[in-house]
Amino acid sequence: MKRLGVMAVAVLLGVLTFSGPAAADGNRSDVVRVSGPTPYPAGCDGQAPVGTLYTNAEVQPHIAADPANPRHLVSVWQQDRWSGVGAHGLVTATSLDGGAHWTRATPPVSRCAGGDYWRATDSMTSVSPDGSAYVVSLSMNATTAQGDHAILVSKSGDGGLNWQPPTTLIREGADPSTFIFNDLPSITADPADARFVYASWDRIVDPPVSGALYLARSTDHGTTWQAPKSVFDPGPDFVVEGSKIVVLPDGTLTAMFALGRFDPVTEVQTSVSYQVVRSTDKGATWSTPVKIADGAAVGTKEPLSGANFRDGANIEGQIAVGPNGKLFAVWQDSRFSGGVRDGIALSTSADAGRTWSAPTRVNADPTVQAFSPAVAVNTRGVVGVTYSALGKGSSADYWIAQSADGGGHWAAGHVAGPFDLAVAPKVASPPNSLYLGDYHGMAAAGSRFVSAFPLTRDHAPDNLTDIFVSLTDGARY
Repeated sequence: MKRLGVMAVAVLLGVLTFSGPAAADGNRSDVVRVSGPTPYPAGCDGQAPVGTLYTNAEVQPHIAADPANPRHLVSVWQQDRWSGVGAHGLVTATSLDGGAHWTRATPPVSRCAGGDYWRATDSMTSVSPDGSAYVVSLSMNATTAQGDHAILVSKSGDGGLNWQPPTTLIREGADPSTFIFNDLPSITADPADARFVYASWDRIVDPPVSGALYLARSTDHGTTWQAPKSVFDPGPDFVVEGSKIVVLPDGTLTAMFALGRFDPVTEVQTSVSYQVVRSTDKGATWSTPVKIADGAAVGTKEPLSGANFRDGANIEGQIAVGPNGKLFAVWQDSRFSGGVRDGIALSTSADAGRTWSAPTRVNADPTVQAFSPAVAVNTRGVVGVTYSALGKGSSADYWIAQSADGGGHWAAGHVAGPFDLAVAPKVASPPNSLYLGDYHGMAAAGSRFVSAFPLTRDHAPDNLTDIFVSLTDGARY
């Protein structure tokens, strides 16, 4: 049975802060642990275990800042990840004082949090200018990608401290004779008009394999949602993945996504490109796609064992918009090493996504594997890109690069680490892959950059990972 305003745990955290080394330009990142012990007891989903449950393991965080109040921050992540699909549920952390203190809560999008579904995954969050917060979730009554599942949105009228019962945007997959899977949802609250909230995702069907870009929107502060619709269908053997929507200062919507091409016989992805579609009427109609660039990620390998690290390669791109309307897209790509190892690629658009620059490299050291980027632009127009990079062996570090000239030059700063990639939870897809999430979150809070990211925790078998938030001053050049 659902519970109104579910808040399985709401803990006022002390300031669990440690400081990373100063960035190259003298700026500093303060890093705060925002996750804690799981609020979910064993067996809370009411199902016999299938796969390995990593209790206290938190992965794939996202974060958003209030466009009207940069001291108001909301993060969300998967709590207690399973090796198959999904987690016991989601947990959020909200700060109303610029990141000094955080309050955790549990959106009711899974049974463990008072909802209707066994598991939850693929969550993102956004904050409206009226202070309302939103979380989108892929929730499922299944232990594989085939089965009863739904895209849900839960709203918080008090900024993320309590969460309302979710609205179901779409629910499918219960018929085992047909493969339908709605995947990788994202959510964007209009930063200038609190009435409008947008959710997008990819809807995959098979056979033949295909995946369209779907959109649902609310025009009344998230109270009700219009029926979802396909806004771009690439046809058979093509799949849209990892869509993200940003709102330009003039109200134009730009949605970035990866478009994968699949072999019609083997259903193996053979190529990928990053593309955008645009809407000038609040999502009612959309343009034809424009290609940003082809993707060429080879994926991250843990060097000691050779194990795959699931990092969102060729699926997850990220996009941000500056105060002047310039767009910045980032993704993981091996083009700068001749296909040997991945780095971080950036492309920009000064005309609302109609044309894009040639990709350039963001990460400072091209000789190491860099992966899982996120991007934001602060109120001064400084671009920030966060990413992880491997060092010696399985040791990895979390970095931020900042550019005050639109991506022409970068100043790199160390945020956190090193951490041991080899002790991350393992997932079954691809088989026996290390997993911290297909993406992490980054936002601009005024002149600061805030990021939510996972770190492994010293080989502790009962607490493999935690979620941290970094608060970095924007560079002053």
